[in-house]
Amino acid sequence: MKTTLNEMYGEDFFDKDNKELGTFSTYSFESVFPKFKDLTLEVVNNLHPTTVLDAGCGKGF
Repeated sequence: MKTTLNEMYGEDFFDKDNKELGTFSTYSFESVFPKFKDLTLEVVNNLHPTTVLDAGCGKGF
Protein backbone atom coordinates (compact mmCIF):
# COMPACT_ATOMS: atom_id res chain seq x y z
CA MET A 1 0.00 0.00 0.00
CA LYS A 2 1.35 3.41 -0.98
CA THR A 3 1.74 6.03 1.78
CA THR A 4 0.49 9.52 0.96
CA LEU A 5 2.15 12.78 2.05
CA ASN A 6 -0.89 13.48 4.24
CA GLU A 7 -0.28 10.24 6.05
CA MET A 8 3.48 10.80 6.37
CA TYR A 9 3.24 14.41 7.57
CA GLY A 10 0.01 14.41 9.53
CA GLU A 11 -0.78 15.08 13.17
CA ASP A 12 1.59 12.40 14.46
CA PHE A 13 4.56 13.98 12.67
CA PHE A 14 3.97 17.46 14.10
CA ASP A 15 2.37 16.90 17.50
CA LYS A 16 3.58 13.59 18.85
CA ASP A 17 6.98 12.94 20.39
CA ASN A 18 7.80 10.23 17.87
CA LYS A 19 11.53 10.03 17.20
CA GLU A 20 11.02 8.11 13.95
CA LEU A 21 8.69 10.70 12.42
CA GLY A 22 9.80 14.01 13.86
CA THR A 23 10.25 15.90 17.09
CA PHE A 24 8.02 18.95 16.76
CA SER A 25 6.29 18.39 20.09
CA THR A 26 8.50 20.98 21.82
CA TYR A 27 8.37 23.54 18.99
CA SER A 28 7.02 26.95 19.97
CA PHE A 29 7.16 30.49 18.66
CA GLU A 30 8.96 31.56 21.82
CA SER A 31 11.74 29.02 21.24
CA VAL A 32 12.52 30.03 17.64
CA PHE A 33 11.73 33.76 17.55
CA PRO A 34 15.01 34.93 19.13
CA LYS A 35 16.97 32.92 16.56
CA PHE A 36 15.29 34.61 13.60
CA LYS A 37 14.70 38.10 14.98
CA ASP A 38 18.18 39.44 14.13
CA LEU A 39 18.14 37.86 10.68
CA THR A 40 14.74 39.34 9.94
CA LEU A 41 15.86 42.81 11.00
CA GLU A 42 18.98 42.54 8.80
CA VAL A 43 16.89 41.62 5.76
CA VAL A 44 14.44 44.48 6.36
CA ASN A 45 17.09 47.09 7.11
CA ASN A 46 19.48 46.15 4.30
CA LEU A 47 17.27 44.88 1.48
CA HIS A 48 14.14 46.97 2.11
CA PRO A 49 11.68 44.40 0.71
CA THR A 50 8.28 45.67 -0.39
CA THR A 51 6.60 42.25 -0.49
CA VAL A 52 6.97 38.98 1.37
CA LEU A 53 6.26 35.38 0.42
CA ASP A 54 5.66 33.15 3.42
CA ALA A 55 6.53 29.65 2.26
CA GLY A 56 6.85 28.19 5.73
CA CYS A 57 5.87 24.73 6.72
CA GLY A 58 2.60 25.11 8.55
CA LYS A 59 0.56 22.22 9.75
CA GLY A 60 -1.49 20.64 7.02
CA PHE A 61 -4.26 19.19 9.17
